Amino acid sequence: GMGLTIIDSLDTLWIMDMKDEFKEAREWVEKNFNPYQMTKTVSVFETTIRVVGGLLSAYCLSKDEIFLKKAAEIADVLLLAYDTPTGIPFSDIDLEKKVASNPDWTNKASILAQAGSVQLELRTLTYYTGNKKYSEAGDRAFFALDSVPGKVHRGIYPFYVRNEVFRFESEASGIGAMADSFYEYMLKLYIQTNQTEPRFKRMYLQSTSAIIKYLTRKSANNLIYIGELATRTDLVKKMDHLACFAGAMFALGAAKLSDLKDADIHMAMGKEITKTCYHGYRMTKTGLAPELWVFKKDVGIALDPENSYYILRPETVESLFYLYRFTGEKEYQEWGWNIFESIEKHTKVTNGYTGVVNVNEDEVEHSDKMESFFLAETLKYLYLLFSPSDLISLDKYVFNTEAHPLPIFSDASRFT
Repeated sequence: GMGLTIIDSLDTLWIMDMKDEFKEAREWVEKNFNPYQMTKTVSVFETTIRVVGGLLSAYCLSKDEIFLKKAAEIADVLLLAYDTPTGIPFSDIDLEKKVASNPDWTNKASILAQAGSVQLELRTLTYYTGNKKYSEAGDRAFFALDSVPGKVHRGIYPFYVRNEVFRFESEASGIGAMADSFYEYMLKLYIQTNQTEPRFKRMYLQSTSAIIKYLTRKSANNLIYIGELATRTDLVKKMDHLACFAGAMFALGAAKLSDLKDADIHMAMGKEITKTCYHGYRMTKTGLAPELWVFKKDVGIALDPENSYYILRPETVESLFYLYRFTGEKEYQEWGWNIFESIEKHTKVTNGYTGVVNVNEDEVEHSDKMESFFLAETLKYLYLLFSPSDLISLDKYVFNTEAHPLPIFSDASRFT
């Protein structure tokens, strides 16, 4: 099997100094992780960010070569998905048949976030193996997305893109589900290469400017949120919990881009989005956040009955971590502790933690599933929120979208 939860939590174990558990997980990886014997159909994106990213982070922290070897093995299989006329990869790959495809529900289109959020991992793999096939595949996909015509606005990319021709599908767009980490990676790729590749910075600044102009609104109760576009001009007044990553993104850009003219605006944007997301926790009976919020004319932020479940998502505590690291304001630790207490109270079960069916019910019903990102991201960001700033320093590491820390490199020529 893939051992997804084991691999996704490797660096969490290392960072938390749980070395006995790390050793046990390492032994499982060496003996049981074999991509050439796997028979499942998997997401290329999820496998890259969780498995390749998790293995590479474990290698970078421990220097144990087994993790690099296994990361290259699974990446070699995943690269088959990039064999398309445009370089934009397929979403899924059958590991047994070695056949890649896109799902029917997207009308056989690729998804923006999935094509544009694999590059940190593939560039790291190239850096340590010396084989440029990984970074070249990722870069081709990323820059193809940049060059595809038909963006909704300059810097706003639709959710769906064809991989057989250079064309976006529809005008539906936003920075939540199906798009989120693509925007995050514009900035983080620039940081990963020690700010030596200006194309990433140009894309990031174009997109953040467009996000502020076209997607950002203030609710009736004075909360700043980032909506979605159904068409070029039709704003949908909802925000996914996934979009709460934007608090971290804007804060990171404000802190790290030394020549950013609007740094104060970006930092304020990061703070306001995070404030909105935290309010989305405190407004419920459990103190947990739903999958998304809607914003109504008279009442402001509100729950959507069909999306009131909680699956242990990390994006709000991620933003709290970044904001505390950059500002030192204790408020962000207090907010993080309140969220942690709600998690402990309402999601802890005998053998782990689980999601909640409805965050606004007095009697909590559990969903009986713990996503691997709870160990990889949610608990890691909470732990780092209360740790010294030199533990996984943001001057030395950049986190992939699954919270796996990867080194910042000074020599970008090794990728190109």
